[in-house]
Amino acid sequence: MISRGADGLFVMTTEIDDLAERIVCLTPEQAEELEHTVSNLRAEQARVKEERIAGLRAKDDWELAAEICQIAKPDPDEVLGILKDAGFVRGADMMDVLREAYRAGFSDSAEGWNFENRGAEVLTHPVFMDTMERVIARIVKGA
Repeated sequence: MISRGADGLFVMTTEIDDLAERIVCLTPEQAEELEHTVSNLRAEQARVKEERIAGLRAKDDWELAAEICQIAKPDPDEVLGILKDAGFVRGADMMDVLREAYRAGFSDSAEGWNFENRGAEVLTHPVFMDTMERVIARIVKGA
């Protein structure tokens, strides 16, 4: 925005400058009302985002794929954002999740708790690691 300054010269300002100038001129009551309004708007934005993410996560893979296909000119970053919000993970991240789930299942199983296989050292034992990798590979291949 271009305006004439107090000295008669033209001054270029931005919307942020204009907004800041207006905020500085607020009375304490107006400032409090502004703070309350901004807080409410942020809470509403957060609620809408949470509902959007919950809606995405409630969809099955086909519904989600159909929604992404509805985007006329998909931006890869937008598509990846949708998939991330829907709970999708890729590559090594997914394998790490599967390994952690396998370890947790073993630790909670009778074999993990009957003191035949004690402590965290069993979770890094070569036989355990080989078995875990074979089981996960079978699961991923079947998926």
